[in-house]
Amino acid sequence: MKKLQSFILVVIMLFGLSSCGLFSYEGETINNITNKVTEVDDFTINDFQTALQTAIEKAEASAIAIVHTEGGWMGSTSLGSGVVLKREAVLEDESLGEKEGNIISYTYTAVTNRHVVLTTRNTFSTNLKVYVGDGDKVETATCIAYSSKEDLALVTFNSTIYIPEASLGDTTTLKKGTFVVAIGSPYSLEYYGTATLGIVSYPLRYLEDDAFILGREPQGTVTNAYIQHDAAINSGNSGGGLFDIEGKLLGINTQKIQSSAGDIVENMGFSIPIHVILEVFKDYL
Repeated sequence: MKKLQSFILVVIMLFGLSSCGLFSYEGETINNITNKVTEVDDFTINDFQTALQTAIEKAEASAIAIVHTEGGWMGSTSLGSGVVLKREAVLEDESLGEKEGNIISYTYTAVTNRHVVLTTRNTFSTNLKVYVGDGDKVETATCIAYSSKEDLALVTFNSTIYIPEASLGDTTTLKKGTFVVAIGSPYSLEYYGTATLGIVSYPLRYLEDDAFILGREPQGTVTNAYIQHDAAINSGNSGGGLFDIEGKLLGINTQKIQSSAGDIVENMGFSIPIHVILEVFKDYL
């Protein structure tokens, strides 16, 4: 009796499965599998290209380049990138709000890498410049905050040019294979606003970094979280944004693994996730 009850229970469970039904007809058993079908006939490669181009246009609007020099006119110049996260209007009359003709300028807060705004003496530069508006406008900037643990810093500057704040993505649910775009100014200002395409190689990779102490050599190590991706980044991309294909900011590019003698390493880039950035600078953004 127990065996019969068990058999009946198994049959009921099989019939209850939404994806598979069992039917017996004259001794023949037929399995009917229900497949989920997604219609993609109307989606073309041109649609993807258009979506990607739209995302890049949205993302690059919040991108800036950051430069500082040290050692006088014969000194060295360092180049990095950044992303605007906050904008505040400077108004002629506060009571009128942000109406046309009442805006004098804008005060911006942008995120970048700490090492972008450091001098060779491991102190913060007092000679920061930002390039905005497709790199044809130069403004003076100031570092207002930094992280001792993560390679992050905030800079502020004033400009009459309107720059949209970056839209923020969600990196707490990021998945391997997500399309990403890196935007920055690699190598030199000639390549301001360069975009490269890739995927998320690993959503959250924990790596050891040198501990940072202002004005001193690093002592010890810290462990930080990164998004690993294969969008090409180079010198000058540091501090620039990593965006998804909706143009939302996922992180700030900070480092890559480079080739060494006997090794060939390509497209192993790392970005600090936006949820980490927001936590680090929650008192400023």
